[in-house]
Amino acid sequence: MHIEDLDLTSQTKQERYATLLKQVVALGEGERDEVAVMVYPGLNGVQHDAVAQTISYRVNSTQHYVENSYDPESTLMVGMSADDKFSLTSLYGWYKISLPKSYVFKSLYFRGNDGEQLTGTACYSYADNSFEFVAVEDGSEITLDCNNFTPTDEEGMADFYFALMPQTFSKGVTISVDYGDGVPVLLFMTYGSVTIEANCITESRDTEEWESRGIGTYADDFLSGLYSRPAGNCVPVTIEESASRPGYYRLVNLFSEDNSRIVIGGLPSDMSFASEDVYIVIDARDPENVFIPFQYTGVTIEGFGQVWIGMATTEKGKMGVLQDGIITFPAGTCVVLCDETGSGYYSNINGRFRIMFEGHEVYMTASYRGEEVIGNEYASVFDFVLGEDVAEYRYTIVEGDADITTHDAVLELLDGNFSGNYVCGTKPVSEPVLNVTALATGLYTLFAVPVDSAGKPSELDLTKIVFYARNGASDEELAFDATVLFATVAE
Repeated sequence: MHIEDLDLTSQTKQERYATLLKQVVALGEGERDEVAVMVYPGLNGVQHDAVAQTISYRVNSTQHYVENSYDPESTLMVGMSADDKFSLTSLYGWYKISLPKSYVFKSLYFRGNDGEQLTGTACYSYADNSFEFVAVEDGSEITLDCNNFTPTDEEGMADFYFALMPQTFSKGVTISVDYGDGVPVLLFMTYGSVTIEANCITESRDTEEWESRGIGTYADDFLSGLYSRPAGNCVPVTIEESASRPGYYRLVNLFSEDNSRIVIGGLPSDMSFASEDVYIVIDARDPENVFIPFQYTGVTIEGFGQVWIGMATTEKGKMGVLQDGIITFPAGTCVVLCDETGSGYYSNINGRFRIMFEGHEVYMTASYRGEEVIGNEYASVFDFVLGEDVAEYRYTIVEGDADITTHDAVLELLDGNFSGNYVCGTKPVSEPVLNVTALATGLYTLFAVPVDSAGKPSELDLTKIVFYARNGASDEELAFDATVLFATVAE
């Protein structure tokens, strides 16, 4: 897309160029064919060498948001002419990202993933239309100051532009955001090559074709934390993978109404859901540094706004890991953000967030269906999906929100030697529905694990589901109760 196609201001095209020419700076006539060189705007420190046919200038490290445009004071347009008619061409290209119009934040940051130099003193040769930085500097980041951006209640997205010198980022780029406390939070990252061309706009997201990876399992440590509910409840989820970028996944309707009811352990009355399909993208192209781009979940909480998720760190070695068909993240490395209040909350506090793919040898997903009347009793009903190599599954139920890493019931489950102190048992794969009766009203934890034909349990598939046995009582009223991470950004 050429910049000519971008509506930069409310002025007409002719008025805009008339304004440009009034502000243009004549750098003097060259010694070759009496050609005058002009630039816009008149940046400080611009130097012209007519003999070498070069222009030297500073590339700014801080740019400023301009509505529907880029920062004109952070770009350089050059024109050459032997008469009084100049055609100005931008030496810069633009990288565009889109964020909700209602979102509150302070600044955006752009970096190349290979530490490419972005700012400093540059030299442009109009003889061969090339540029280079004349000295190595620590200029690997550009800040886009967004104090001029005014959030509104309008639906839709606002566009933000980084002005960049033409170059190729062979290992991709990283965009981070500051919500007002000076701590950058990962917005999104690309691993594929990104090329910036002069006078052209590069979009931040590409169109993907997706292929099914089957039904996986999601263990929650996002929504549950917003309501101070136990983490680790599991739901089945459809997983798709990019056809062109292996390891780039999306989860289909992960935070749907039904799934949210299960992972939270009830449906809060202040929560509503998008009517269209919503996809959660997980970038696992680097299995040792899996990350979650900043994105809308499809969930809206009354008084707080749309719920977005992302990551609190871009530091390699502190992001997620894909191993043996399961994606996990270190505790506290993810965030949940609400666009109406501009506030954010640490998530995955318990380290229980995980995504498990279908296809490894022993495979199991479990979900809590809810409470049903069977005969004259109330039963808590669970549904299991079991892989071909599963011979049976074991389960045990304990009171309260039990810790999957320390509870002795989990050790009994893995050993297969039940003490009889808990509700427990073993079921064949021919019985994928588990009905548990005779539970007193209260909070419980189900632990379950699949077992292969040799009697070996798959600890990777060990599942925890926290549920509430109501015995016909009304659903428990749930209230938003999260710990603030970022203060609301002042206007």
